[in-house]
Amino acid sequence: MSALKKANKGAMAEEALRHYFLSLGFFVARGVKFHFQGYEITDIDLWLYNKETTLTRDIINVDIKNKKTPQAIERIFWARGLQKILEFNRCIIVTTDKRNTTREFGEMHNVTILDGNFLNRLITNYSESHGLLSEEEISKILDVPSYSNSKLNWLSTYEKCKRNLLDNLNFNGANKYLNVIHDSLEDYLVSSKRSEASLRILYFALSYLMLCIDYKGRLFSSLSAEERKINLIDGFRYGESGKQRANEILKTAITLAEQATRENLFTRSLLEKEIEKELSAYPAEGLASYFSRSDILKFLFDSSKQFHSLALAKNLQTPDLIEPNLKAYIGLVVDHFKIDRKTIL
Repeated sequence: MSALKKANKGAMAEEALRHYFLSLGFFVARGVKFHFQGYEITDIDLWLYNKETTLTRDIINVDIKNKKTPQAIERIFWARGLQKILEFNRCIIVTTDKRNTTREFGEMHNVTILDGNFLNRLITNYSESHGLLSEEEISKILDVPSYSNSKLNWLSTYEKCKRNLLDNLNFNGANKYLNVIHDSLEDYLVSSKRSEASLRILYFALSYLMLCIDYKGRLFSSLSAEERKINLIDGFRYGESGKQRANEILKTAITLAEQATRENLFTRSLLEKEIEKELSAYPAEGLASYFSRSDILKFLFDSSKQFHSLALAKNLQTPDLIEPNLKAYIGLVVDHFKIDRKTIL
């Protein structure tokens, strides 16, 4: 019996809804936990992302309640509040409630209601023959330590990666995913390519990295390739705040350090030059050149969904066997980290 069949009916409903939204073309992440200052506040049943046009993206939180007493009206308040706090475009509630009153109240407050009739049909027709692992199955596979670092648990890494989708869908998130990509590549090689968990994490992190760049890309899609490249270089080197803000923080830090030390251990100009040298040495040009290309930006969203499907596939494919367009991204990141392509591809 599969992990999904053993799971409660809430999990079954979430999986059925996940595949429903996948069929509509959305990128779908299930069970995304929202944290604040280290505390888990709540979790989002489904997080949806869609590229509507070159300039617009649609981000939606979906609340699913497959219960006898769904308290649908109360969930409208909750889902609408979460949407506002996280600055999503829309929210959807899926409920066993079949009352017209619930749907009308949702419409009044711009909340889409998918009622019990819809949910019953979806669950009845749901099949596990889609070739993807359920969230319960993927969590079991990833709940193992890294080969190279026993303190690193891949399930914990996966949960953190999903959390970043809520508040770091930007260059800060992209740089965090690059770190995860590096760790997963290293672990995959240390394991002599036997680590299923690190390979799946590699695919997950690549898919999330592409979402970050796709989301940022909507803002500079109209720029020239050279202008896009400059934006990307600054983002990969200095994070979301960019070079100007990084320089402001640097100057403040140096001033505080000068005030705190009694000895003249350094001069301001020398320290500024040394730090700038270190930041400038970060090899951002290769990534920026690739992602600034209009043909790459155009298909980033589709490539992100493809990598996400690879990460969840029941029959896991190794990098040397995946589609050529996806293999190119693997080549990009191994080159970025100065890893011999032959060891991965």
